[in-house]
Amino acid sequence: MPHGRTNNGGPGDRGAWCDVPELQTTAWEKLAARYEAIGKKHSKIARGVAIEHLGTLGTGNHFIEVCLDEAQHVWFMLHSGSRGVGNRFGRYFIDIAKSEMRRWHIQLPDVDLAYLPEGTDHFEDYVEAVSWRRTSRR
Repeated sequence: MPHGRTNNGGPGDRGAWCDVPELQTTAWEKLAARYEAIGKKHSKIARGVAIEHLGTLGTGNHFIEVCLDEAQHVWFMLHSGSRGVGNRFGRYFIDIAKSEMRRWHIQLPDVDLAYLPEGTDHFEDYVEAVSWRRTSRR
């Protein structure tokens, strides 16, 4: 499983894959249409690499750990966080939520508690974006 970035994340970064394998290319075919639809509506999240992160581990605190419990069972723990696309989706909608709190004059004890009320367009778009990968297998 590849990890990290090409070109240290600088100009020309192609994600963790130097050349995307056929398995990821095939999987992306099921994801591409909805990703493009989300990107058309929210162009700020349609930039950067996407397929190039599919099936990769990531950077920073992302890891695979082999664990042994008290019953001597072996467990594999994986933390891959939000890779590229997921991170862009999350940051984008967090920024919208913070902006909406200011627009609605909602005072929160901490700006990181900002939210998108259910039933609003932004909430529906957020749910669509974060469920994109899970529901794209239809």
